[in-house]
Amino acid sequence: MNLIAVGDEDQSIYGFRGANYKNVRKFKEKYEECIVHTLTYNYRSTQSILSLANLSIVKNTLRLGKKLLEQDPKKTNKGEKPIIISYSDDLVQGESIAKYVINFLNSGYSYDQIAILVRNSNCFGRLEYSFNKAQIPYELRGGLSLFQKAHIKLILALLQIITNSKGLASWRRVSQIIEGVGVKVITKLHKSVFPTNSVIDLDLFLWDYVI
Repeated sequence: MNLIAVGDEDQSIYGFRGANYKNVRKFKEKYEECIVHTLTYNYRSTQSILSLANLSIVKNTLRLGKKLLEQDPKKTNKGEKPIIISYSDDLVQGESIAKYVINFLNSGYSYDQIAILVRNSNCFGRLEYSFNKAQIPYELRGGLSLFQKAHIKLILALLQIITNSKGLASWRRVSQIIEGVGVKVITKLHKSVFPTNSVIDLDLFLWDYVI
């Protein structure tokens, strides 16, 4: 019988599907005569980043072990050394990252040369707040913007009704959480309360573009 198994003992991002990094080591223990081929060359990161990754997990005794290397080990430029910064909370972190971005821009970097990687889209909420506050334009990939999420739009709609009760778009969005009341009912009710309002249509048109 020929048997082959492929895995990465240094990560288990599919744990929610039952993946377990320990299976790599258990396979070696169960099939003692198996041959292990380790893929050590990395095609994405510089050696400086890989060295940090190696050091961060070297003391983990529950792994077979491997040392990541840059694709071309003969390169003289190993890349800038990573900087590890600890923040007291995500708001302070967001403001600090915004300052770093501004410093990069002032140093001659362009927007398309700056990228921020986050573990998941939920981590970007404070960054969006800090970037908007600092008037830093950004493009979000791999998830919805904080201000495009349904519950945030609902909160903004409620706040808009408080400041401008004539806004039909806000009433329509709020109607989604009122049991037994839909868009048609809320529109009729709105027209009966505000029969003439030229601002309504403009508000409705701008809602999905501004918010």
